[in-house]
Amino acid sequence: MKKPLLPNAYSIKNTEIIKRIFNNKDVEIYELSNEKFLNIILQSDIDISPSKKDKYNIFNMKIGDKTYNLFVSNVNYSDNVEQLFDKLTKLQGFDAVAGMQELKKELREDVVYPITKKEEYAKFNLTIPNGILLYGPQGCGKTYIVKKLAEEINYNFFELQHSDIASPYIHETVGKISKVFKKAGKNTPAIVFIDELEGLMPSRRNLNGHQYKVEEVNEFLINLNDAGKKNILVIGATNQIELVDEAILRPGRFDKKIKVNPPDIETRKALFQFYLSKMPCENIDFDLLSKITDNYSNSDIEYIVNESARIAINKQLKFVTTEIVKQVLSKTPSSISNNTSKIGFKNN
Repeated sequence: MKKPLLPNAYSIKNTEIIKRIFNNKDVEIYELSNEKFLNIILQSDIDISPSKKDKYNIFNMKIGDKTYNLFVSNVNYSDNVEQLFDKLTKLQGFDAVAGMQELKKELREDVVYPITKKEEYAKFNLTIPNGILLYGPQGCGKTYIVKKLAEEINYNFFELQHSDIASPYIHETVGKISKVFKKAGKNTPAIVFIDELEGLMPSRRNLNGHQYKVEEVNEFLINLNDAGKKNILVIGATNQIELVDEAILRPGRFDKKIKVNPPDIETRKALFQFYLSKMPCENIDFDLLSKITDNYSNSDIEYIVNESARIAINKQLKFVTTEIVKQVLSKTPSSISNNTSKIGFKNN
């Protein structure tokens, strides 16, 4: 007898979850397609509010290991069917990152596996990098994937934003930098993420005698040097790597530099599937949409899908269609210039 399956042919390891979804009825489900699975639920006497029904189009998304394991560990007997589906469809970690396969592969090899397979890596005296720098055009998902990496490895997430620590008073910014690292140190394991690194840590060659800024860079370097020993992973992101202070880019500080490119055709397809799965849609030609959005960023595609949804609502249509998305595309140029999409840097 074959094992019961969840939507997307994801093998379920605990039939009790299936029974709970069906109010503990003795229901057997074998290799049901997403549509058949959903129809059984909607045609049963399980109470699902009409406003929730369209939400379950999310079943055309793949359910991965991280999401499945978190779902199983968070199921309660008191959960009603909508609570169960909310838990099942709230993608976690890299399951929630559409496409970006090469970037996820690098992060798995450099960060995830040294943590989840610690003994294997310890044999070769390998650990996670002291720091990682993600660089490339804006809007390509750098901040988002760092947050999902924190979920993937169950690290606490702290963000060091330039706007949060900037101060007109000399030495105050230095204190704020130290404070963030101390807070992370009390909540390890942790990721400290710095967006727009070039603004916080500019090259000291171009500071023209601004000693207070030199002190800020030095304070950051002190905390960066000790981060690994304190079980803190420091990750920076920048759109202008050439403006970042050179000392920060040396091995032993930001050991790993990873270029985050605009999404390729497969990633663009996955992004359209990801965003459109959250709303009613019909006859979507994902292959076409991915072909005609070359050099569009992740945030561009999210904006296009959201604008398409607004048009559908305003025209009182039941679904978003390919034609509506194409209509929005015709009025929405890419936010990535040809220059920024060609930024290059040698990986270490």
